[in-house]
Amino acid sequence: MGNLILRQMGVSSHTNSFVSNSDTETLIRACESDGGKIVDGNWIRLVIGTMKMLDIYSSCKFLGDANMGVKLATGNGVSKLWDFSGNSNHVTQNTGANQPVWTSNQHGTKSGLVGESSKYLNLTSLSTTRNIGALTMVAVVKRTGDTPGYNGAIISYSTNNSVNGRGLLNVLYSTNNFTCGGRRLDADPAYYLTGGGASTNTTLLVADFRYSTSGLYLYKNGSLLDSSTSFQTDGNTSDTDSAYAGLMSFSNPSSTYFPGVLFTAIIFTATLSESQRNILSTTINTYYSIY
Repeated sequence: MGNLILRQMGVSSHTNSFVSNSDTETLIRACESDGGKIVDGNWIRLVIGTMKMLDIYSSCKFLGDANMGVKLATGNGVSKLWDFSGNSNHVTQNTGANQPVWTSNQHGTKSGLVGESSKYLNLTSLSTTRNIGALTMVAVVKRTGDTPGYNGAIISYSTNNSVNGRGLLNVLYSTNNFTCGGRRLDADPAYYLTGGGASTNTTLLVADFRYSTSGLYLYKNGSLLDSSTSFQTDGNTSDTDSAYAGLMSFSNPSSTYFPGVLFTAIIFTATLSESQRNILSTTINTYYSIY
């Protein structure tokens, strides 16, 4: 299946030579011009090409990966994780003590962002309103420690940069289970799905929030863990305040940080079809060899 995807996208499974397009090359050059490090240009080209083939790139609001593009500070602290969605929604951290550390060989030869207490990437305003019909979060992570006093956030999508999470992909305090949930709008009650166990293996997670149809779905390594068809049935649909996204923490960085390694983070403001989700997951798994 992996080689089929590669051939469809113009990649030779023998040479790993990618037939790119000008949009992707422009993003790569922009990262380099900003002082960023391109880790694996062919990985960038493959993911963007796959998304375009699947007709989901236009709904992608953030595409970041430790093996795509990073801007490093002293000691390999990450001052910026580059957004390759084309929306310039880069996540940043200017304070050295709070920067996750870009570290090689965290999953085989693959690099990752290593986090701990108070290490996170700042929330950034997205080019979308928060009152959307759907949200999909994709993450590749490896838990290396216990979750702190609250849920350890992997990806947060919030109404502002401190509270009222619309969508959260977390590790749950005390059980270290993977969870997803949140609120549709500020006044709505929170709702969470829990599953996935306390594994410290590298894991591919997909959280599918279908606000307009009250569906919530959590996938791990290509399989459905849990679902609900009664998620967020209420909400003020006229609310159009800006939304924000953040990585590796939510609300209070000293107690909601993700205790582990982040490899990949992708945010779509749309629901992916089963075929789209499976092909994207297979593409990611072909690169990372997770399951």
